[in-house]
Amino acid sequence: MEIFERVKYFRKNILHLSQKEFAKKLNISGSNLSNIEIGRINLTDRVINEICDVYNINKEWLCTGEGEIEKTLSRDEEIFNFFNKIKDTDNILAKRFILALSKLDIQDWEVLDKLINNYLEASKSEIDIDITPKRTKPDHKLTPAEKRRIVNSEINQEEKVQIL
Repeated sequence: MEIFERVKYFRKNILHLSQKEFAKKLNISGSNLSNIEIGRINLTDRVINEICDVYNINKEWLCTGEGEIEKTLSRDEEIFNFFNKIKDTDNILAKRFILALSKLDIQDWEVLDKLINNYLEASKSEIDIDITPKRTKPDHKLTPAEKRRIVNSEINQEEKVQIL
């Protein structure tokens, strides 16, 4: 796979963005990106660096196909990127959850920490419970019924763990 094919693969199959959406964050035109993705014009160093910075792509993977696709981030960078993703989507559940977390005090955080630790301990038990909902498309493309099904599935799994 050539570099221009990796750009298209990442944009289309991993980010699920249109050329227009992807190009806008890079400050290039959609037609410029289109020409890049078909190999008509070469990527400049500026555009390569911009893609890697804006979309957190490992430059080695983009240029050579070697290594992991995404850069390894520090915990703070991951948190920052997560908040930016949430901010740029219409995922109301995620925004409500983040807002609720922002209002926790020290005692609430301690309770949440215990809850997480108990959950992790229960999930290490011999009973094999698959708590990962099967998602075939990103949150913003889910119908309300699909969102309810996923949330209900997660609640059911949590209740099973609590019973154990």
